[in-house]
Amino acid sequence: MNRSTIFSTQNLDVAAAIETVTKQNCLIEFGSGGPAVFCFKRTPEVLQVVIEFESGLACNARNLLATRSSLFKRLKGGR
Repeated sequence: MNRSTIFSTQNLDVAAAIETVTKQNCLIEFGSGGPAVFCFKRTPEVLQVVIEFESGLACNARNLLATRSSLFKRLKGGR
């Protein structure tokens, strides 16, 4: 992916919020010994979720927790 067309974060909670709201699955990149990076296609919707997350995103807490748990499991299985 071209770096200008992706949004990336190392924050599990931000990644979970993006997946929960946009239903867009992320690509998880694992560096050599560094933290994992969650990559999403950069869209206005993704950027809006990030802004809302920083100012108190309102979304279904159960769905958010389930998505966060799923991402965490993917992290643990990815190394």
